[in-house]
Amino acid sequence: MYTSDKKIIELIDILKSLGKISNTSDFCKSIGFFKQNITRVKNGLTHFTPVHIEKICKFYDVDANWIMGFNANIFRKQVINKTTISIDNTE
Repeated sequence: MYTSDKKIIELIDILKSLGKISNTSDFCKSIGFFKQNITRVKNGLTHFTPVHIEKICKFYDVDANWIMGFNANIFRKQVINKTTISIDNTE
């Protein structure tokens, strides 16, 4: 099984434990993947495609590098635009 497939299978359980999905069917529907194919992925007969990975990353805010095994952080860090305000107290 590909690293990406292993990570996505693992992600399903993580999302369940975090309450982001109720079951595997919810996950599959959200990325346009047939639930019946999960067993085929586990057996190495089919794989999640780049389109599925893109949908997972966008929908669940997952770091694609984690799916590929390059990063330990599962979720992307959201960057908030910060404005630096200088306050000059000299008068």
